[in-house]
Amino acid sequence: MKKLLTLVLCVVMLATLAVGCGTKTDEPATTEKTKVVIGTMIQYEAVLQAVEENFEAMGYELEIQMIDTLAALNNGLEERSMDANFFQHKPYMESFNASNGGHLVALEPGIMHSVYALYSEKYASLEELPDGALIGVPADPSNQSCNLEVLHDAGVITLQEKGEDGLYNLFDIIDNPHNYEFLECEMSAQPGLYPDVDAMLAAAVSFSKAGLDISSPLAINQNYEDYPMIVAVHEEDADAQWAKDLAKAFTAEGMADVINTSLAGTFVAIF
Repeated sequence: MKKLLTLVLCVVMLATLAVGCGTKTDEPATTEKTKVVIGTMIQYEAVLQAVEENFEAMGYELEIQMIDTLAALNNGLEERSMDANFFQHKPYMESFNASNGGHLVALEPGIMHSVYALYSEKYASLEELPDGALIGVPADPSNQSCNLEVLHDAGVITLQEKGEDGLYNLFDIIDNPHNYEFLECEMSAQPGLYPDVDAMLAAAVSFSKAGLDISSPLAINQNYEDYPMIVAVHEEDADAQWAKDLAKAFTAEGMADVINTSLAGTFVAIF
């Protein structure tokens, strides 16, 4: 009788464990939260302050972390030390994912586009730029791509069709009638190298942040649609309610004016 009772208890315990395991598997993990940490850079402070007000009105708390290196912003998001970041265009994020096995995704819609241009402190116009001129260009793939389009759109070089990665690089120049030479450099080093080149392809915000004149570019980008600045989150949070609400906070009424005013000359709102 004692053996029978023990056997019955064991069966009951096993059944209970089986039900418990089944319940745990079937329950989706929650991704909802009320405090969100977002990484950004100091030049976007005014935008993030306005976003914070909108987000708090929805019942959230937004912690803004100012970080000064691009790699730290995406690595931090990939490692989940922050919930979102705002500093990059979509191709830059995709390039990070491809190079690092990343899992970052962009929230919709895109927020703004960066002004990319050809600047020179030696020549006043594109026509004055001499044959054989040395032009600085960003070294990272996505920013090199969008900056080369500035010269292509200006008609001074010709680029072949984009490759499988959807980006241009220096090897895609199939016609260079002015025999321009190119110096690849890190974006952070571009302002310091500016005096050493005849002209520099750069994001306006990089030069503006360094105190350089951006009022008279020799040429400016015409393709905005392929390089939208976005809010990035980890793919596991893409459908979280807080992520959807954060996107709404970025595109709420009045936000376009905040962007166009606080980032005048360097970015333009696209929503």
